[in-house]
Amino acid sequence: MLSRHWLRGRRRAGRRGGERDDIYVDRYSRFEWLCVLGLLALTLTDWLWTWAHLTRGVEEANPLMRWAFVEGGVLGFSALKVGTTLLALFVLLLHARFRVTRRLLPLALLVYAVLLGVHAATEFAIPSA
Repeated sequence: MLSRHWLRGRRRAGRRGGERDDIYVDRYSRFEWLCVLGLLALTLTDWLWTWAHLTRGVEEANPLMRWAFVEGGVLGFSALKVGTTLLALFVLLLHARFRVTRRLLPLALLVYAVLLGVHAATEFAIPSA
């Protein structure tokens, strides 16, 4: 899965002819990087937006994230939110050439973008108190 050549090596495909699915590589395609970086950008946007809401007194709906904010403040909340995302994106990138991941990675990007779109629509539709 990980080798000393990760991100620097030459392996962009399977070692043997015909190996296309469920393989680990050293280098990733532009599309795979764009999906992972897009998810990171959406997560950071969501983090900033949520942080802004929390500082205004809005309560976090996710119990785990609420606990992180109550117990650790902005730093604890940020560490948990961004840390778990970075770990998950690392695992997704490692498995980017697996059949299931290849299909679901763009879908995850789309779902997250729609979710932030819904947040934006509700943010600007509801007058602030």
